[in-house]
Amino acid sequence: MNTSIIYYPIFNWTMTLSNSGGRGQTNLVYNPIEENISELNCEICRNELTQAYLCSLGHVTCRACLSVCRDCGKEHCKSCLSKSCGICGKQLCSKCAVKCSKCGKYRCKSHMGKSALTGNSCCAACLRSCSKCSKLIENNHLVNCPTCSQKFCPSCSKTSLIKIEGKTLCSNCSKHCSICNKVLPKNKFERCPSCKTPVCNFPGKCIYCRKQLCSKLRVKTKF
Repeated sequence: MNTSIIYYPIFNWTMTLSNSGGRGQTNLVYNPIEENISELNCEICRNELTQAYLCSLGHVTCRACLSVCRDCGKEHCKSCLSKSCGICGKQLCSKCAVKCSKCGKYRCKSHMGKSALTGNSCCAACLRSCSKCSKLIENNHLVNCPTCSQKFCPSCSKTSLIKIEGKTLCSNCSKHCSICNKVLPKNKFERCPSCKTPVCNFPGKCIYCRKQLCSKLRVKTKF
């Protein structure tokens, strides 16, 4: 029995594809004995391609595996759009997805902000604005008013939160009385029916018409 070994070349071609969005490469194999060229397959689903599409990061895909990043608007394959904003649900590419330094979740750029206190990049779910200065601060650094739940940054809380009659109130829950010069809860105020000045509800009565009057208009008469 005689045997013979026949060597024949197999050609490997590197094909470069490009479009306005990116550039990618794929390999094709040509067998001269069988006179055929290997299939061109989608890099994501591995199905044979009849039409080839190129994602912005150079992956050769089919039309079904190609989508658009909702932030930059560029076409990407499914593997490149693996991240999404946890607030609005946008599908994002790796360049557009931003990681929140507080909760560690990925968000789109429109739902990210910078803390005025620490300078960290945080998402909208981890930041709140101060009720007085409107600066964005991390949730755990804000001080709540126990009465109305208004939130204040550490700096504004020193001037906006005060203790009145054993209760902590903010400037939104309290008021300065122009008559007795005290700061009191808002529910202790009413308007003088004559001068319409909002004063704390300890006015006297006019001895003639018996109207409730503030001390500015109160008349004292000796009989």
